[in-house]
Amino acid sequence: MPKHLYLTVIAVVSVYTPDANSPAPKSNGKQVRFGSPILDIEVVTEDGEKLTNFSSSPIKLAFPAPEVREREFHVCSYQSKDGSSWYTDGCRVNITASPGSDVTCICDHLTSFAVLMQLQEVNCDDFLLDLLTKIGLSISIACLAITLLVYAFYRMNNMRFITHANLAFSLMTSHIIFFFIDTEDKKGCTAVAILLHFFLLAAFTWMALEGAFLYIKASPTFRWKIRLPVWLLIGWGCPLVIVGVSMVARLHDYIRHTSCWLSFEDGFIWSFLAPVLLIITGNTLVLIRLLVVFMSLKTNQDKTERMKMKAGLRLIIILEPLLGLPWIFGFVFAGNIFFTYFFVIFNSLQGLFVFLSQCVFDKEVRQKFNQKSSKVQNLSITQDSTKATVATKVSGI
Repeated sequence: MPKHLYLTVIAVVSVYTPDANSPAPKSNGKQVRFGSPILDIEVVTEDGEKLTNFSSSPIKLAFPAPEVREREFHVCSYQSKDGSSWYTDGCRVNITASPGSDVTCICDHLTSFAVLMQLQEVNCDDFLLDLLTKIGLSISIACLAITLLVYAFYRMNNMRFITHANLAFSLMTSHIIFFFIDTEDKKGCTAVAILLHFFLLAAFTWMALEGAFLYIKASPTFRWKIRLPVWLLIGWGCPLVIVGVSMVARLHDYIRHTSCWLSFEDGFIWSFLAPVLLIITGNTLVLIRLLVVFMSLKTNQDKTERMKMKAGLRLIIILEPLLGLPWIFGFVFAGNIFFTYFFVIFNSLQGLFVFLSQCVFDKEVRQKFNQKSSKVQNLSITQDSTKATVATKVSGI
């Protein structure tokens, strides 16, 4: 266990609504003033190694409570390594403290899955969010790995399962890479951000191809034939082009001050968010089209409205992990703590939902499983019969 804790510089900052007559500096569009002394603290282990990650034991620092002006509130802030900026993510004010008491800053620098969809710098770091992210991604990685093994074992090699397998592989790889998003080495951090960008875009591209596949199958008049080389070229080529152009144009922006991910500078984050938004919108339209076709089937026309609603909801539940629709909460409800939890839980568990809907409860997979089981039983019966025949002959000698 470390004997000391480390933060470069930390202070309590008072933030208030901009006032034209005040010369105070600005942060994220709001004027600020320092409400405490600036502390410069180094935290090292017994071996002399500096520490910067406190996910297991957050730092707590108490500052004398500064005077609070009208419409003003306190935030805990720390300074960047080059001293040019002040940041608040990973540091929060202890809201349980009584009014007028010291201001306690709690800093941990955790990274939750919600960081992927941030449109601007916000303080979404929370121990529970980080824990949910790690648990959800671990479950998803295991489920996606099992899904790929099942597809390989049963030789599920038609176009539908090839699309599922590529989606599972890209999702699983992106989840594994996410565990290294707080890498401190600059070159390693850049590599993590680039790989995460590529495999996440690949996952969304395969979600788009899932939607395209479903649309083609639901449209009998659609004449375009799916060809595997074209499918693979789109699935892996599109994200490769986007990431390649981004690297050439702005390689230095593949890093943030607290995580290995695309920066907010000049909207660079949109090199990820724009394709994601386009794909989610397209897949939402595909889902609407599928619901219309599904409800128009003869088997559903004689059902009651309640039965139709259940059938439609079942279809949505089956298809949503393939189409990635819960990711839309990252756009619509950014900053809302309830939907942030919703986003982290459902999207970190996407691999589990893919495993359940496209492996465990898939009719074709279960049919393959039953066929394999029947062959094993028949082989066992044949072996038993052979042994019995041999035994009879031997006994009759």
